[in-house]
Amino acid sequence: MKTPDLFDLFRDVYGVMDLPPFQMHSATSFEAAKSMRADATSLRAKVFRMIRDSGARGMTDAELYEQFPKRAQNSIRPRRVELSRSGHLIGTDRTRKTPSGRMATVWIAVGVEQKESDES
Repeated sequence: MKTPDLFDLFRDVYGVMDLPPFQMHSATSFEAAKSMRADATSLRAKVFRMIRDSGARGMTDAELYEQFPKRAQNSIRPRRVELSRSGHLIGTDRTRKTPSGRMATVWIAVGVEQKESDES
């Protein structure tokens, strides 16, 4: 179990432990986190299912964004980060090109066998 740090104590005192991550120095970030509270749980589940259902092929963040065209990238990526930090997803040693031509990490659900190569 993680030892609470100063930020955890701050969040507990102010009753924000159940909020999505936010920048504590920013009132607008705090308000955005409050507005995302219920939606973040549902979206996190959808992101997990999407990556889990992709199997060993996995998905990059850019591929996730394509599956949620009406969502801002800054609402999708944080859910994927939460899932990786909670141990539900792992980053593989594989990468694929994004639409911008840059390479991105391929993510898979824990328990899914990794592919040796990528046939993208």
